[in-house]
Amino acid sequence: MVRCGGPRRIGLGGPLSAAAAAAPPLQLKRKRSSSSPVSSTPPQACSTCSPEVCNPACTGGGLAPGDDPCVCSGLLALFGGLDRAKTSCAYDPRPGRSPPLSYCGLSSQNGNSTNSGTRCSTSCDAFNILSSVTFAGQDLAAFPPEAAALLGASVQTLDLSDNALTDLPGELRDLAGLTGLVLAGNRVADLGGLAEALVGLPTLVGLELARNRIQSLPGASLPKSSWRMLLVRVLDLSAQDPKLASITPKFLKHLAQVQSLLVQSNALTSLPRQVSKLTGLATLDASGQEGGRFKLPGAFRCSNKLVGLGTCDVSNNPSMNCGTVAPDSACCASCLTNGGKSCAKASRTCNVLGGNGNGGGRKNGEGDEQGAIESV
Repeated sequence: MVRCGGPRRIGLGGPLSAAAAAAPPLQLKRKRSSSSPVSSTPPQACSTCSPEVCNPACTGGGLAPGDDPCVCSGLLALFGGLDRAKTSCAYDPRPGRSPPLSYCGLSSQNGNSTNSGTRCSTSCDAFNILSSVTFAGQDLAAFPPEAAALLGASVQTLDLSDNALTDLPGELRDLAGLTGLVLAGNRVADLGGLAEALVGLPTLVGLELARNRIQSLPGASLPKSSWRMLLVRVLDLSAQDPKLASITPKFLKHLAQVQSLLVQSNALTSLPRQVSKLTGLATLDASGQEGGRFKLPGAFRCSNKLVGLGTCDVSNNPSMNCGTVAPDSACCASCLTNGGKSCAKASRTCNVLGGNGNGGGRKNGEGDEQGAIESV
């Protein structure tokens, strides 16, 4: 049974021709003519497809009317090389080439859920300009540098999850309007491999790196001069494999704009005290840390730090000590589910000006160990 657009090993393929390289960004418009094979051909099983030609109504198990498996073919042409796509599904995405199929809002998926299997989809805005692209579960090992320019600056969301990527090229900057990048389920082991790409995406808001191989943040290959590159507001580092076990404390102060930090299902023993530098933090998920030794720093007891934190999950961390968590902190109720007797008796005002750790609202000259945070 032929699975048009199904999982396959994708390489870079041959280089694009000069005509392809010079082609304008794709603006994939939905063809509404009643003569279009997309709308007139009923769904059918993949067993009726030939290996050479992809029937627009055929993919693994069949499609609903209007769905188009050649979405995958077109993206294969971009990500896997034109020759590969033309031989597998007789499709060439370059303007003026055949077949004249269109892709706004169409999708092709093999798999039982949105989190697994082959997923290819595109969507367009109200002006039929391409705005989002999904090319997932295709074993894509390298993002071809020319693909970003072909997709164009109109793309706002790019989902490359469940592939085999370890890095991204600097040419990703050609997706100048990108706000969301999904790289979950790839093989990224270090932020250094993403640095050149991310530094060219000033509009990027969300970066999803769940289920990769990041064991330390930011990693040894990312130079300190690039620590300021990550301007995202949503950062998902959950469920690394192998587990994320350490976060460089001083790196956190360069994530001050992060509003949602997701590090659940890893092997952290604590969050660095510099987490208080995340002044815009609204959501934190640090649940389910492997080893059962997780704790929160004293900043979570301060009434004048992390003041915007409204959602906090530190559950599934057995025997977690809640004594460093203020009773009115968003983390308190979640912490107590781990078996702790109580959170701190009261919050306290901590030193926000930096210095030697003296003062900060404690009595008897004991000082505030959080005071040193601000001088890092």
